[in-house]
Amino acid sequence: EESVAVMRAAVDATDGLVLLYDGALIDAVFHDSSPYYTESALAVWGVDLPYLQPVATPEQVPEKTMDFSAADLFEKMGETLPADLPVSTAPFGGVTKDPSGRAESVIVCGASFPAPALRLALGLPSTSFAVTYADGVYTFHVYGWGHGVGMSQKGAAVFAKGGSTATDILLHYY
Repeated sequence: EESVAVMRAAVDATDGLVLLYDGALIDAVFHDSSPYYTESALAVWGVDLPYLQPVATPEQVPEKTMDFSAADLFEKMGETLPADLPVSTAPFGGVTKDPSGRAESVIVCGASFPAPALRLALGLPSTSFAVTYADGVYTFHVYGWGHGVGMSQKGAAVFAKGGSTATDILLHYY
């Protein structure tokens, strides 16, 4: 009952309020959590929106690990694992990062996979990840939850507990 009362009070306090950019309603997207920075709409959806740019966010996010073989990665991406890799080919070529620190792409057995597609195919919580490789296993070290664009719900809660107003929080994220 207490949670419902808090939610109703928040709804009542913001009734009739909207967020505008250059006189037009914004797409006020949000996600669960981000480590350090949020993500740009351009990096996730290919649309550059000035109010959906990376900003610092204060929450602490736990690491989640997920393991996959190369065969699993290729299968889930709808690709065929190369049968005759040259001996000099490293099975893991690394992760390229975007300006917010999230993965842009991952190189596995010489093939480059876009991180957003890999996230969806593997069921990763976020594109904020690092990958390690040992003994045929790719371990994804994932931080945060969601696409990372717009307001972080957990970050907003940290700001609110620190005394920030709803307006302060919205102006920070958008």
